[in-house]
Amino acid sequence: MELWDIENGCRTALIAGHTNMITGSDITSDRKHLATVSLDFTLKVWSSKCSEVASLSSSSPLNCVAFNPEGHLLAAGCWNGNVIVWNWLQNKGQKLLCGHQRSVHCLSFFPSSSMLCSGSVCGEVRVWSVPTSTCVGRFQAHCGAVEAFSFLEGGAKLLSAGADHTLQLWSGGLGRSVAALKREECEQEPPEKKLKSVKAEPVPLCVSVNGDQAAVGYHGDGIRLFNLDSGKEIWASQDLHVSVHCLQWVVLDTDSTQVELLVSGGGEKSLRVWKKQKDIMADALTCLKTFGIQTGSVLAMAQNSEYLATASDDFTIVLWRLSHLAPEHTTDPHAVLRGHKGGVTCLAFSPDESQLLSGGKDQSLIVWQVNSSPVVSKSLLRSHRDWITGCVWTSDCMMSSSNDGRVCIWDAEAGHCIREISWRNPLTSICSQGGKVIASCSEGELHVWNWETSTEVCHMSAHKQRIHHCTLITSSGKKEEDTEELTVVTASDDGSVRIWKPLQMDHFCTFSGHSGAVCGVVHKEGLPEFLTVSEDCSLRRWTWTAGLPLRRSGEAELAVLR
Repeated sequence: MELWDIENGCRTALIAGHTNMITGSDITSDRKHLATVSLDFTLKVWSSKCSEVASLSSSSPLNCVAFNPEGHLLAAGCWNGNVIVWNWLQNKGQKLLCGHQRSVHCLSFFPSSSMLCSGSVCGEVRVWSVPTSTCVGRFQAHCGAVEAFSFLEGGAKLLSAGADHTLQLWSGGLGRSVAALKREECEQEPPEKKLKSVKAEPVPLCVSVNGDQAAVGYHGDGIRLFNLDSGKEIWASQDLHVSVHCLQWVVLDTDSTQVELLVSGGGEKSLRVWKKQKDIMADALTCLKTFGIQTGSVLAMAQNSEYLATASDDFTIVLWRLSHLAPEHTTDPHAVLRGHKGGVTCLAFSPDESQLLSGGKDQSLIVWQVNSSPVVSKSLLRSHRDWITGCVWTSDCMMSSSNDGRVCIWDAEAGHCIREISWRNPLTSICSQGGKVIASCSEGELHVWNWETSTEVCHMSAHKQRIHHCTLITSSGKKEEDTEELTVVTASDDGSVRIWKPLQMDHFCTFSGHSGAVCGVVHKEGLPEFLTVSEDCSLRRWTWTAGLPLRRSGEAELAVLR
């Protein structure tokens, strides 16, 4: 390692810092310390006088390194896809961020140090919450390696440079491309043989079931409709190059059980209403209207018998009357609910449908009185220490889970926390039945607590990686009433779906078939059947027989879109 005096153009020091190639370096904002990483598996920190002040050994060769703005944290990217976060100043707090499948090539801290971006050699970008060591976002930024990052406008935008000779500007929740710049003439020798261009299949984000059909929303590619019996795609939206995060089949007439319309929302910020039109083409969907007033991506939806609620990254919730979704009505918002200071991540209507519970990235919960003139009933500001990942109602109380590793039980009338259950890792989803609350965590564990006494009933290592979703089911398709017979389905980033009897510490079955993270699960009401969508670009159908060992349904993969 060489240090140079730029003004005089001379080398001032030559240091044998590592035993192999130095692959990355960074300097603190006050220019008092320098960090280096090497293929010799070590990360080192040097003072301005070229003396070594700290060192950390890794289990993998290191590619890149970055200081946080304050200078006390270091992040290092590894060949094995992991990211190391280390408090070098106190020589403690080493954390391992796991998720990339390929070598990490570049790193950048958010200006506030709360978030970290990492880019891999396959073009994937991941966004991490530094306090909780949790991946909170991921997207494909480039066709080749991500070479460099730079945050702009105080972190509102991210500029990335890739080996595919493009610059990409990202905004919003990161993953929404604002602009792209590509060099027309690349200083690159032509390949010996012309490579065939292969279009990557879009990744499914959500799924919603209506009878024998399933609608699937995709990243950047609209909606597709599948027949569950044949397993074939029967319709796809045309020229709808937007990401669909939420899908909801709705019934307009409360006296009818027939599903009439499909509502979609996502990255385009607007809502679309779709209707089946068999007279045009068998089982096709026609877009009846596009509407909306929210200026951020739609992150969540919930409905009761009167309203559809949509939550957005612009901090708002909008209530729409279901009756006004029909094509003959003008779709104006019934109410715009403002109170959150961050994107709204989850919604839940109360059992009597008179109240709406919302949780968000601002770590707050808000209870809304939903009537002719909706108002805030209870505002539970800073109810958690990190993003709220789930919220549910029971007949007795409200519950919320968070990346801070806590489940909080709330008195809806008084608006205060009556129980708090803590775990060492971030919690990713929550469900409840009777006196039991079930939560999944980022390390793949499944927990059951008695919320009335705050005692843990059981916990088990359900998966090797983050659990994305957990839900209560029975073989008959109805919610469990007997808590001693709880049956839980878990879906994970490890690509598997598993069914558990947690109170009996019994693992029934593992459904293996996906080769990528499972990012959406939906249970078919009234049937022992559920569907999953995955980052491997497939939609799969699973079933079991009541009274018999759980099994995967025979050849019931609906489509492998790769």
